[in-house]
Amino acid sequence: MSDSRCVLATAVGSRWVLPWVMSDLLEITLNDVEIAKNTPNVLLDMHTWYRRDEQGTCVVCMAGAVMMNHGLIPDISDAPITVTPGNEEVSRQLHAIDLMRIGAFFAAAFQLRVALSDRQLKAVRRISLAVGFELSVADHAGMAPMETYRQAVIDLRAEGL
Repeated sequence: MSDSRCVLATAVGSRWVLPWVMSDLLEITLNDVEIAKNTPNVLLDMHTWYRRDEQGTCVVCMAGAVMMNHGLIPDISDAPITVTPGNEEVSRQLHAIDLMRIGAFFAAAFQLRVALSDRQLKAVRRISLAVGFELSVADHAGMAPMETYRQAVIDLRAEGL
């Protein structure tokens, strides 16, 4: 894949390398979710990582949208996510995406091996609460409103995350 939707990911050989910076990873995810929303035969479902249904529709969650757009096809569809054997790093990144989706930014930082300063801890707590609250009151099929995640990208970036 070499189109502009992949600008923050870099190609290494024939596979995509996703960023380890939380704000960059979340931004790629949001762009890929928008692509998925506007792609025929793609359905967003936060209860499914990535699978094709009987009608040929590609069913993806936020992390699945990244998988779909960056060629990170899982070995077993709709299972606890494992990408290709020996590629545990990508699995950690995909788990971090799913954790950020639900507002678990502390756990996402752990998955991405990010050491948080005291100031960053406070910011991550605030971001987690904002996303978690919006997720709990919004009816968006397991997602907070996109603008909530876009604000999280801005806030994370402001903290160097």
